[in-house]
Amino acid sequence: MTITSAGKYKTELSATGPLSDEARAYGQSQIDTYYKSFLDGVARGRRTTAARVRTQMGEGRTLLPDAANAANMIDGVATLAQVIGKLQARLQRGGNSATSSTPRLAAMQRETLLAELESEL
Repeated sequence: MTITSAGKYKTELSATGPLSDEARAYGQSQIDTYYKSFLDGVARGRRTTAARVRTQMGEGRTLLPDAANAANMIDGVATLAQVIGKLQARLQRGGNSATSSTPRLAAMQRETLLAELESEL
C-alpha cells in the first residue's frame, strides 16, 4: 500500500506501517490529554476526584449495573418511563411551591429539570 499526503506529520499515525518513536510519543501525549480531560469531567459530574475516577471506576472497562453503582459510576438503574416520572414529579413540586415563586422562576426551574432529563437520556 502506498499513501500519498502533504505535510510532514499527516500520516505519522497511519496504521499501514510501524510507528516512529516520535509518532508514538506524540500519539500517547494526545491520548493522555484526552484521558485527563475525561477524568476531570467524570470527577466533576460524580462529585469526586480525578484520582478516584482513575483508580476505582472501571479503568476503561464497562461494569454491570451493581458494580457500576458500587463504584459511584451511576445513580441507579431505571427505565426511561421511571426517569421521566421522577422528573415530572420534581417539576410539579417546583411549580406548586408554597414559597413566593414567580412564574418566571418556575419556568426557569422547569427548564433546568428538562435539561437534566435530556442529559440523563
